[in-house]
Amino acid sequence: METGIVLLAAGLFLFFTGLVQCLTSRKFLGFLFGIEICLNAANLNLAGFLVIQPQRTDLQTDIVLIIALAAIEAAIGLVIFTWISRNELKEDFRLI
Repeated sequence: METGIVLLAAGLFLFFTGLVQCLTSRKFLGFLFGIEICLNAANLNLAGFLVIQPQRTDLQTDIVLIIALAAIEAAIGLVIFTWISRNELKEDFRLI
């Protein structure tokens, strides 16, 4: 039971950290990092609920779907960053 509460507290802290990152970031990459932190916080919260209520096996499916969503978000962010760096920076890669 204590493990679940620790996971829920860590997830709550990470969620608000990601939310502050999203709201205060001026760069697109920082915004994507904030979203990534929020998705990881959701995974921690679901894992905490799974420890508290082990009979809820549907939470495992939700965790896997959120991991896939985070991987898609990271891939799209990488594609956008690469596209911007190719179009705007041309040959000066020191500015990245």
